[in-house]
Amino acid sequence: MEREILRLGWSVGRETRVVAARDFRGFCRDCSGRRVFLVADARVMSLHSQAIFRGVGDRLLGAFVMESSERLKTPRTLHAIWSEMHRVGLARNDVVLAVGGGIVLDVGAFAASTWARGTRLVLAPTTLLAQVDACLGGKTAINVAGARNQAGTFYPAELAWICAEILTTLPEREYRCGCGEILKAAILSGEPELREIAGGLPLPGRERTEWSRRAAAACLSFKARIVEADPEEHAGRILLNLGHTLGHALESATGFGLNHGEAVALGILASAAMARRLGAPADFCEEVLSCLCGLGLPVRLPRRVTGIGRFLRRDKKALPEGTRWILPFGWGDCRPTLLPRDLEGELLAGALEELA
Repeated sequence: MEREILRLGWSVGRETRVVAARDFRGFCRDCSGRRVFLVADARVMSLHSQAIFRGVGDRLLGAFVMESSERLKTPRTLHAIWSEMHRVGLARNDVVLAVGGGIVLDVGAFAASTWARGTRLVLAPTTLLAQVDACLGGKTAINVAGARNQAGTFYPAELAWICAEILTTLPEREYRCGCGEILKAAILSGEPELREIAGGLPLPGRERTEWSRRAAAACLSFKARIVEADPEEHAGRILLNLGHTLGHALESATGFGLNHGEAVALGILASAAMARRLGAPADFCEEVLSCLCGLGLPVRLPRRVTGIGRFLRRDKKALPEGTRWILPFGWGDCRPTLLPRDLEGELLAGALEELA
């Protein structure tokens, strides 16, 4: 059974359809017989290859299977995908199908956006984080010199295929990783449904699968409204960076020992502490802390984290006069705030001390 969650219009004749389904059988139905090049997560293939190949059928042209590791989200991997696309003769009207979590979707979509100046793209997210956030919005990226998402494009997929049932094989740590993005959407929107979803993660089982399905529909619907109004982050879309300024720096500074959701969770908590020092209600910071604990996300920094400042300077939002942070002052009240270097250093030092 399939159900369309939403359609996101990008320009005349271009849109992204998001479909919820219970299996993979239909995710290439709209490919109109075109050949399919698969970019897939190695662990997902070890568990679900038969279902994926049934979905693709006899249209499979070639495949590139990779480990889901930030250390492999690099120009070298991108070049290897291009080389395989060249070897099998991938054409512009063929389809790139990326199956995996955020890392695989980022790299696969980047390859699709740059091969033959853009091939058709379908995404099948297989982690909670990818289903509630990464599969929608059109951002693609790779890391450069250990710094996260330094090179990338805007290239929306024509279809995102959401299958909550596949999450039953997701490791628990990876499942909780997606909760950081759910909390981000709840804080940004202030919507009662998202706040309720972010209130706690059910135990594994049918209730969790239904919770995940609700979370994906609510988060993506909220994100779609922001992205449709500002596709290339010239204005309001910058709000979606809540928790990511420090989060990306923490990922890089720990050599990706923290995964994305964990780092974003710490980034949200630190941002809330910074906002409190600028006048946000103290009880809001406590509510964020309570949500993070209920979702099983970290609220303390790893020991001996160094070099955060160096990676903050590489952030895409860093300007000569300072960095634009998204500071949460309450549910549905998040403010882009340009912090001069001195003030940023003072606020951030205090927040990191609280998280130590």
